[in-house]
Amino acid sequence: MESDIQLLAEFVECFTKFDDGKVFSRPTNPSLLQPILSQLPAPFPPLFEHLLTNYRWSNIYIDRLKLLSNPPGLGFDGFAAEMFGDAELMNVLLPGGYIPFARPVDGRTYDPICFDTNRMQPDGDCPIVRLDHEDILVLGRLTVMEQLATSFSNLVLIAISAVET
Repeated sequence: MESDIQLLAEFVECFTKFDDGKVFSRPTNPSLLQPILSQLPAPFPPLFEHLLTNYRWSNIYIDRLKLLSNPPGLGFDGFAAEMFGDAELMNVLLPGGYIPFARPVDGRTYDPICFDTNRMQPDGDCPIVRLDHEDILVLGRLTVMEQLATSFSNLVLIAISAVET
């Protein structure tokens, strides 16, 4: 757990390196995530949940992606509003086992970047994939365009490494 806290601290430090993003340390009771979690096919990876419950941000760009905002507030209504904002996407993503948490910053910026809970690892982490939004909205089909990282922890390490080089 201590290593996760340190890893997240380094990750959060990356936010300002990639952009003029603002991040605030704002520990929030994890039980306030329950309204979101109850709608998902699986829990968030533990490291991402720890990020959500301990920090708040908006307009954060990391390497090739932009995290969905988690603005200040008593709960996670801002994050939920952004995550569930497009019901047509969510009606295909969630039953398919994909949980969106970011968008790409290059090209097709409406493509959801998701946790692939179909390939969840024993530690609760899972691969990070980019899906084709047009296939979802037009055809109702899930098409993985690319895998961005083997896990959220791996994505965090990639972001930290990109800043150091």
